[in-house]
Amino acid sequence: MDTIIISDDLSGAAGMASLIGTGVPVVAFKNIDLIKKIKSSVVSLDIETRNTGNAEQRLNYVKELYPETLMLTRIDTLLRGSTLDFIEFMAKIGKLLITDTIPDFGRYTYAGLSIQNETKLPIRDIVPVKLHDSIIIADSRTYSDIGKLAKRCLNENLLPVDPGIMIKLYLEMK
Repeated sequence: MDTIIISDDLSGAAGMASLIGTGVPVVAFKNIDLIKKIKSSVVSLDIETRNTGNAEQRLNYVKELYPETLMLTRIDTLLRGSTLDFIEFMAKIGKLLITDTIPDFGRYTYAGLSIQNETKLPIRDIVPVKLHDSIIIADSRTYSDIGKLAKRCLNENLLPVDPGIMIKLYLEMK
């Protein structure tokens, strides 16, 4: 296995797996040892932290078990739950490019905001100031925009962090 995509709950992990393609295994944290036996290049892992508050500990444990594996994290579209922990974890691995766009939902990212209808969520506000130099919050509205951002991640050695679409495109281009 080359890549583990981490989500904070089962719906995120299952959604990520289905977005990547058929046959991508979804593994619950309690069964994390199964990953060693799986013969898939990508695994979608539910670390079951949406409402537990121990995301940092579990993320570090996954990295400890699989230190050579590319770790990517799918953030919650509403920036809830373990989103901050996921961003902090990924910032330890490399520089991040974050966008929170899902064109099918009318959700887009502009000027550091995740926008859908009348709701505007400031992405940078959930990130500690000490990490501001480690992240780029990128504007995007369309699948084409997200594709360009995935390519930028590859070209500039950035790690994609989003609700899933950019991760999918990044892995396809890799």
